[in-house]
Amino acid sequence: MNKEHALLKAFCKPRTNRKIECPINRILSSICLCYVLLFAVFTGGCEKNGDKDERKVVVGLEANPQVLDPRIAQDAYSLRILPLVFEGLFRIDENSGPGPKLVKSFERKDDTTFVFRIKEGRKFADGTLLTADDVVYTLKSQADPELHSRREIIMEKISELKKTGKYEVSMKLKEPYAPLFSELTMGIVPKKEASKKGRKFSRAAFGTGPFQVESFEPGREVVLVRNPHYAGEEVWFEKIVFRVIPDGGTRVMALERGEVHLLQNSVLPDDLPLLKKSDDIKVSVEPGSNCNYLGFNLEDPILQNRDVRRAIAYAIDREKIADMLLKDTVTLARSILPPHHWAYNKDVPVYDYDPQKAKELLDKAGHIDPDGDGPDHRFKLVYKTSQNKARRWMAEAIAAQLEKVGIKTDVRSYEFGAFFADISEGNFQLYSLSWVGLTDPDIYYVIFHSDNFPPGGMNRNRYNNEELDTLLEEGRASLNRERRKEIYMKVQEIVCRDLPTYNLWYTNNVIARHKNLIGFKTYPGGDYRSLVSTKME
Repeated sequence: MNKEHALLKAFCKPRTNRKIECPINRILSSICLCYVLLFAVFTGGCEKNGDKDERKVVVGLEANPQVLDPRIAQDAYSLRILPLVFEGLFRIDENSGPGPKLVKSFERKDDTTFVFRIKEGRKFADGTLLTADDVVYTLKSQADPELHSRREIIMEKISELKKTGKYEVSMKLKEPYAPLFSELTMGIVPKKEASKKGRKFSRAAFGTGPFQVESFEPGREVVLVRNPHYAGEEVWFEKIVFRVIPDGGTRVMALERGEVHLLQNSVLPDDLPLLKKSDDIKVSVEPGSNCNYLGFNLEDPILQNRDVRRAIAYAIDREKIADMLLKDTVTLARSILPPHHWAYNKDVPVYDYDPQKAKELLDKAGHIDPDGDGPDHRFKLVYKTSQNKARRWMAEAIAAQLEKVGIKTDVRSYEFGAFFADISEGNFQLYSLSWVGLTDPDIYYVIFHSDNFPPGGMNRNRYNNEELDTLLEEGRASLNRERRKEIYMKVQEIVCRDLPTYNLWYTNNVIARHKNLIGFKTYPGGDYRSLVSTKME
């Protein structure tokens, strides 16, 4: 049995010892349960589903959200929580397109001039009214270098932004900008909060969304409580607790014990069959749009060679890893954009598993295997990932496959915050992450244009291609969707040919919930916005 097969087999083997309990512990637990039940009987218990103190849902998270400010959040865990706290002028609908949210109406006077009229009566969680001042402040604050906003690009496109009425904002762009409405889905923060006690910025401000942040303990939990001034649909839950539980087995046991009510995209594949047999747990798997990818540092002496990156792609048997390790939790990807997206290109170059082709490309790149199938290697790479168990398994499986073509790969896993900081700072050779919440194909400009190298941008792989830059600039300036589609079809071809990143698979939305949690609905990007319309029976 080769090393790769042994790894996959070991990773996929069910953990049979997880359910074994000490008999004494079981007896003690039963005694404690009896006392709890007797206490409930003699005290009258709580009114079923009616006591507001009991209107709480607990969600298990794999890792810690980094920051709950919509202007600067970049990690998936933060981005999935933010829609519960903040509202933007526009929202992303179920088809990944922008639709009005805080905007009551808008007028496009020409290709670069807009007037936005804001809904009146909307309030932040402290009771203050949302006005045009807050919208102007939120957008302008992104241009301040001290904020380090990930969305400062929006202000680079605006030549004039001003309040033209208490609830009206006028915007003049320097040039046509197709992703404008998608950019305006970012949550609005209050101007008032930024000036309190001399603060220039508030990094965890409250918004006009259905909930507000009550507490945020990094590494432990985020607690949201209902915004009493929320003007949207009726909200059943009074409190949402996002509890950080890094270990997958512990998360599942917390769900089984009722300590956690919902796990979204945080169940290990080998736990799914067991959960599906439970009478108290409901499991569903639906297509998702978050793209998991392998990233290359293009400034690295080895990885800057395109033939090496292609060889790595040919050496990875994605289908085998998906079938044996990840099972029904992923769907193989060709593009960053999901298949249902209007700009998706299904005809991009595909790197089907071909280890012989990988060896030929490595030879061509000058990395000759010193001893054929012997123990020596062509070169060594460091592959960084988070401490998420499924991602570590995936990295180890990929490392085993790369070793078969002569590439020694040292897998190193880190706490998510430290890992993400390394990637943002360019301190890596290989890494894997996911793109989440993709809507407009302008994402290619954000992550691949040569103007967007860190620390100011998100081109973490340091990719530089003049042809692509030109296309991306045209794509965001064109307001004709058919022309944009032509542009981004070409963009996807170039990116898949050059491989600054290698698209692995889309993460399916895997939901495991307590049977009494009713109404939770998945969105392609995996955010938690539907908790607004969810309740506990």
